[in-house]
Amino acid sequence: MKRKRTNGLTCERARAFPIERALAKLGHFPTRTTHKEAWFLSPFRSETQASFKVCKKLNRWYDHGAGKGGNVIDLIYQVTNGTVKETLEFIANENSLFSFQQQPILKKENQVDDKVVIAKVKTLGHPALLGYMKSRAINIRNAKKYVKEVHYTFKGKPYFAIGLKNGSGGWELRNKYLKNCTAPKDVTHIQTGHQKLTVTEGMFDFLSILGYKGAMEQESDFLVMNSTVLIQKVMSVSKGYATLELYLDNDSNGRSVTKTLMEHRGAKDLSSVYKGYKDMNEWQCENVKDAVGQGIQDVFLLPQKQTCFTPDGQRRNKMKRTYIKFRCTIYEKKLLIKRAERAGISLSEYCRNTAFGRNVIERLSAEQLECYKTLVDFKNSFTRIGNMFRKRNPRLESEVQKLAREIGEHLKNFRK
Repeated sequence: MKRKRTNGLTCERARAFPIERALAKLGHFPTRTTHKEAWFLSPFRSETQASFKVCKKLNRWYDHGAGKGGNVIDLIYQVTNGTVKETLEFIANENSLFSFQQQPILKKENQVDDKVVIAKVKTLGHPALLGYMKSRAINIRNAKKYVKEVHYTFKGKPYFAIGLKNGSGGWELRNKYLKNCTAPKDVTHIQTGHQKLTVTEGMFDFLSILGYKGAMEQESDFLVMNSTVLIQKVMSVSKGYATLELYLDNDSNGRSVTKTLMEHRGAKDLSSVYKGYKDMNEWQCENVKDAVGQGIQDVFLLPQKQTCFTPDGQRRNKMKRTYIKFRCTIYEKKLLIKRAERAGISLSEYCRNTAFGRNVIERLSAEQLECYKTLVDFKNSFTRIGNMFRKRNPRLESEVQKLAREIGEHLKNFRK
């Protein structure tokens, strides 16, 4: 096969042109760089987190968002949407700045594999990964249904991470220190036969929603995008559902994707649930910090001292020495605490009274108390009028007019 040439430049020599320099010429610059690699915002789409990596040693690129990579010719060819001839001319124009001498090729045995190689997949159980899940406010029991503990090698070094498998057999890999993935890139579609589809950007948002709505698995299918560039795949999948619930990030990229997906006739944007936070998981982590009690999902009814009276009227203190612990979501727990506060009693007393069917009355707010006093005044006024009517009291007319004016003043407050 003959080599393609442009002004004496062969494809083989052109591949030695540094990808970083080609990207700079195209107007793209790294957001992070080391002596081994450089990370860029993808030249193929708009994004806020760099997912485009350049390996300096091998002079190769890989787009983690799209799940594809190649050499410098492949890159320029795809970015400019031109021909191979035009691509070589593009590189040849840099001839005065770059020497196209063939760079030495490392011996095969000395090359380090730059791909993620899966070594072992098992049930999530490593203490470091469980600790990381806990720090992200994720329910471990829920997580074990969907994610795995994945051991893999990257650049010849062993790693382990929490893994979520996508629809094409690739993995999204997360641990406390790094974020990685394996090709091919795809969405994760969890099908349980429902007509509602819940969509999130990443695995932790998905797992957070399972904690937010305990019975969610019984009423919805789920789709984790794994990358917003896969929006066309999401749109294709969503056509088979009557309802689409969107829990996407509160950033420019997430809002853009949400706007596109809202074209679905049954779409609902639920990002207002975590308004003021980047995503669902960040909101949940913050709520867990504010939670009161021994654990994220444990409610403790602790021993309490109760004052009782004997039949002869003597006072006796009775100590409740046993306690009950029951499971609930963090949001149910906060609601129980709030209702107990409104009733002016402890959480234990509120739960105990509710369990035994006793009536729990919430304390009146200042505004409610003011309304109550006003109603009492009206009641007394109407009682006086009734008495005057029976006794033919001449002051009856003036009392009625006075009461009418009072009611009129209160009605004005509703118009404000």
